[in-house]
Amino acid sequence: PPLGFCSAGYDKWAPSDTVVFLEYYGSWRKLCGNDFSLLGSQLDQKDIYKQLIFPQFNTLTDDERKQHLLYIRDHLYQEVKHDVQLRNQRGVIAYMFIESLKELACLQSLKNPHQLLPIKEFIDHTIPIFTTFPDEFLFLSEEYREEEWMDFFRYLGLRVTVTFNEYSKFCKQVSKGNHEDLGK
Repeated sequence: PPLGFCSAGYDKWAPSDTVVFLEYYGSWRKLCGNDFSLLGSQLDQKDIYKQLIFPQFNTLTDDERKQHLLYIRDHLYQEVKHDVQLRNQRGVIAYMFIESLKELACLQSLKNPHQLLPIKEFIDHTIPIFTTFPDEFLFLSEEYREEEWMDFFRYLGLRVTVTFNEYSKFCKQVSKGNHEDLGK
């Protein structure tokens, strides 16, 4: 993979019969010079994620998934967040990357550890109404509750609001006295 790129789970997402990564200044350049078109497509990091890693995300271990999310958060997030505002090809690519990441089943459900869900299925634990009715929602595991993760996940769709139906249901529970945390 490109220098400095996260290679966690490489054997799962880059089978040797479909992908070959070459050193940028490797000896292969003697054959091709700077004509990269002879080698097929040259992928940037966002393309590698969308085309190779995201489709195999469910085969990665918890640690490998976390390493990739950490790499995206620390190395791609700010650039993509900026680029998505551009009205050119770079902005379109950034938007498509963010949308792919928003739909990616990447985090384990605490209620069913064998199930991966997209970030939008989880709730922001810092919002009181969610913690008052914890059985109704999916929360992030403790390892993802640091502020750096929360900012990243909020951008990717972490739920920060309740729906009208949820709010109405909670109001009915409280008005009937059917909630243990009424004294809070």
